[in-house]
Amino acid sequence: LYNNVFYKNTGVKNAIIEIDDNPGSAGGPALNIYSINNIFSENISSDSKKFFRVRDEASGDNLIHDYNVYYSNYSNSDLSISVELNSVFDEKPLFTSPSVPVYDPKKGVEQIKEILAGFRLNSSSPAIGEGVNVFSFTGTIHPTGISDMSTREDAFCNSRKSVKKWDIGLHQVSK
Repeated sequence: LYNNVFYKNTGVKNAIIEIDDNPGSAGGPALNIYSINNIFSENISSDSKKFFRVRDEASGDNLIHDYNVYYSNYSNSDLSISVELNSVFDEKPLFTSPSVPVYDPKKGVEQIKEILAGFRLNSSSPAIGEGVNVFSFTGTIHPTGISDMSTREDAFCNSRKSVKKWDIGLHQVSK
């Protein structure tokens, strides 16, 4: 998971993030899995659902998670996020105008673009300059193997190629 936004998810079936089926749990080589540069904001559960749910030991042991923003989420989790030394905790991410409308297929792509635009970072967001270049990590599940990541652009086609410090989330503000 790289540079995503998880915002106001409620009523989840099992967890916001569920990690399982690592080949290492079946005796094969354990793969590294990454959760880097993501924003988790205002995800609420009224019952005992997990934030991170780890279904097998190999997946949990090989999850590398850091450089994330956590704001006002429920705390029941199989993983401790407090070990993330480079993450931002308890600071609102300051999106420009986030919303979670009911999707209207008649509006189609235009509505998706409007929703996406609301998740741009405000110029004083604590997520700006706090991320890491995900290409600096090595491992089996790695961004160079994902064609969409090879361009190193954010969700708005802003380049991350020459940026020294990546922003966390969908939007690259810093140059």
